[in-house]
Amino acid sequence: MNPTGRAMQEALAATCRAAGTRLVGPNTLGVANFQNGAVLSFASVYLDCPHQDGPVAIVSQSGGFGVAAYALLRTNGIGVRYVCTTGNQADLDVTDFITELTRDDSLRVMLVYLEEVKDITAMHAALRRAQEQSIAVIAVVGGVSPAGARSAVLHTGSTGFNGLSGRQLMAVLREHRCRIVTGLAELCESVPLYLGPHGTGAAGDGGIVLVSNSGASCVIAADAATELDLPLATLSPETCAALDAVLPDFSLNRNPIDLTAMLLADPGLLGRALTLALADPAVSAAALGLVAIGGPSYDLPRFVRETAEAVGATQKPCVVHAPDPRVRQAFAQAGLPVCISERAALEVLRDWRAHVAAMAAHPHPAADPHG
Repeated sequence: MNPTGRAMQEALAATCRAAGTRLVGPNTLGVANFQNGAVLSFASVYLDCPHQDGPVAIVSQSGGFGVAAYALLRTNGIGVRYVCTTGNQADLDVTDFITELTRDDSLRVMLVYLEEVKDITAMHAALRRAQEQSIAVIAVVGGVSPAGARSAVLHTGSTGFNGLSGRQLMAVLREHRCRIVTGLAELCESVPLYLGPHGTGAAGDGGIVLVSNSGASCVIAADAATELDLPLATLSPETCAALDAVLPDFSLNRNPIDLTAMLLADPGLLGRALTLALADPAVSAAALGLVAIGGPSYDLPRFVRETAEAVGATQKPCVVHAPDPRVRQAFAQAGLPVCISERAALEVLRDWRAHVAAMAAHPHPAADPHG
């Protein structure tokens, strides 16, 4: 945006404020509130994806990015209460909406995309309020490179975050235990982790158990956990003995747990092993890796069903990582957090543990992810 355009926007915003009104935009897809049915937007996605209220808010400078996040969440059955897009932010900005939405004490997750922060002190206060309200903030920060910053100027008239402003914002986000991600899929895929009862208690105190049908995936996940300082649980002798009885004799490790290729011959192996592992008192959460199971030779619906049952029975979360998008979609539609790789799954669990630790002093009642 050129200086003349910015000056015109600022003049318009000043006129609105003088008249006692506020301005959203320009260059915006508007806002939507699915709690009261106020949809002030021309976005076709709200016709394509049926509305359903829920404990999630989306605040995005980009209209397209914001409504795309809405569509992904709704496709996976997650209810969304607010979608607020701010565009060029002549007056109201992302910080203003974050601040206002924290007044809704039933919100559990806020997804954010931004290319500009006008007042870092105000953003600090807004994120502190979100943390006090036990709202998990997952953020994509745009314009962190010189090329990205140039694109942000042309997109929303924003300056981007290349340089000091970016370092300041990242420091504020990390201080308030926000999860920082790099794209749309990451923004949405971990949302279920923060919505169930396991997102509100002290379940982050224990270690992580790694389960996979691939020995290589077990090795990679163990390496990633070590690199991320994520503790692996030491399973009890009782749990190990129970696993000995269900796993093949040549599956020797007891965290990670290698289901081996026997999963093909015995599809119930996954559910039995995962249930035993999650039930161990030393375990707070699981990362389940599934490789090459998207075809008809494997009983994917059973894997999804029994994983969801194990999570429900123990009230401990499980992040599923799989390279096959069909596998991820099946688990996501069952309300489970999904990732594409071992490291991504472990990063999700690391950030979830930080969120649980940060909110321990501010307990918040569980919300229904489906509204």
